[in-house]
Amino acid sequence: MIILLSPVYAQQENDPIGLYVNGHKVQVQEEYYRAIEFYKASLALNPDYASPMKGLAECYYYLNEYEEALVYVQKAKHYDKTNLDLYNLEGIIHIGLKEFDLARAQFVHVLSIEPNNVNAQCGLAQLDIADANRHAAAKQDLDTLVLGPNHEAA
Repeated sequence: MIILLSPVYAQQENDPIGLYVNGHKVQVQEEYYRAIEFYKASLALNPDYASPMKGLAECYYYLNEYEEALVYVQKAKHYDKTNLDLYNLEGIIHIGLKEFDLARAQFVHVLSIEPNNVNAQCGLAQLDIADANRHAAAKQDLDTLVLGPNHEAA
């Protein structure tokens, strides 16, 4: 059996930008595993290309693979230090990892450069909600201890 590749696919096979673009297209369609394949193929051809690193971080985040997402967003930041979207993405990933202080540092950094950055402001709002939930849980534990001191807190 002979498989013929279209000239467009054959060209993209050796084109890191074309592979990245294809990865982004399927990522938008929420086909994260296919997007990961395209992004990794792009990086195989150009290991210093920050855009597919960001795409990988986003895909792994959406797949709830926060540790892997963190690896790629930090690699992308190494190559694109001024991209505030990467700092916001890292903040969101840290929220997923329940590393709230690290998340806050990312959002505060963005806001120190761009005070009206909506994504950073939303990230801080998410942190406030998470922090309020932690305080509510701690209060619930204290209330439980007051009602029944021999009961262990959750």
